[in-house]
Amino acid sequence: MLSDLSISDPLVLLMKPLRSIASLKRLSIWSNDNLVSFANEEEQWFLEVMSSLSELQFFFLKSLQSLPSSLESLSSVQILSIHNVPIASGVTKPSSLFE
Repeated sequence: MLSDLSISDPLVLLMKPLRSIASLKRLSIWSNDNLVSFANEEEQWFLEVMSSLSELQFFFLKSLQSLPSSLESLSSVQILSIHNVPIASGVTKPSSLFE
């Protein structure tokens, strides 16, 4: 059972084995200089795994212009880590992280 996943390309999340993973607890997306935003399909993926995901990390994403808008709906996320992402200074953490 996969509970921890580190990727550099969010498109990996749309591959068959990961498309409907229900056991994922921690997801790290890191080291991608070309990632600008998350596609609708990737946003939908976050919504589908939201009940199991408790930790979400974004690291070294220098071109990222926005975090997934579905973050607001991820009520199970207890830890959100954002490091070396230029937009991070203007990011509002989802209110669910403060409950």
